[in-house]
Amino acid sequence: MAARSPKAKPKKHGGARANSGPKAGLVRAVISDVNAACIATITPWLPGLLGNLKKLADGGYERETRKFERQVVEGLFDDEGQPIPPRIELVLIEVKSETADADRAANQYLIDRLLGRPTERKELTGADGSDLLADTFNSAIERIYSAAAKVKGDAADPDVH
Repeated sequence: MAARSPKAKPKKHGGARANSGPKAGLVRAVISDVNAACIATITPWLPGLLGNLKKLADGGYERETRKFERQVVEGLFDDEGQPIPPRIELVLIEVKSETADADRAANQYLIDRLLGRPTERKELTGADGSDLLADTFNSAIERIYSAAAKVKGDAADPDVH
């Protein structure tokens, strides 16, 4: 075996290689352009959007609801004296003004965005307190074996256990 010269580099036999990852292509460029356009469009709106959300969260602003009713309008004539066919119009019948309460969902959203959403509790046990994964696994195994038994039918060898 020939001795290596001190300047020779050993061959790599595994691990990451330089420039071996996915190459940036047209799809990545398009996605990057779309993201940049969205950010450029939305960024100027953010102070106003956050202000609107804060206003919803605080409540106390006047909110107006209007109630309309359909009404048949007939007996009208045009400029030449010809009758106009009856038509249905919406007529305002009630305007109600009220002070809005604080919006819990808007407050929750602001807190989650500023402080981070808290982790949610996950159910890790079955209905009877047993291990949920084991129950799921066992029921899947039972279904597989019962399906296999149906496929074999009555031709199954009784001596095989």
